[in-house]
Amino acid sequence: MNEDHAPKMLWEVHGLEAFSTKDKIVRHLVNQLGTTDLEFLADLDGSDTIYSLHHGFGTSVRNNYGLWNKDHPLTKVWFQAEEVDDRSHIVDGCDHHPAHPDAVSMDIIKELCVQAKKILASTGESE
Repeated sequence: MNEDHAPKMLWEVHGLEAFSTKDKIVRHLVNQLGTTDLEFLADLDGSDTIYSLHHGFGTSVRNNYGLWNKDHPLTKVWFQAEEVDDRSHIVDGCDHHPAHPDAVSMDIIKELCVQAKKILASTGESE
């Protein structure tokens, strides 16, 4: 595919500032989701089920909202730690830095689940 015609990610269109906090990203996601999606997210309990969203939905969050960009306010600290080879958050070969894009996207998904429950409860659509 010609790069000139490749679709742009949301952060490339709106800038990183538009999605500089977890709350901004969650609000944007909530506005994009329909009732069926909100119901699905509201019904997720337990980390095993939520972590199943890591690859598909989580990848979309990381890519669309620029979490892999070294200048993103939510992940910049992780990139800085990587530049100086700070391995203090590595446990058994896994990076547990709280600003790692994977960790940030999971925080966003968890908060999205919380917000979905609140929205459905306020509209009377939850059980």
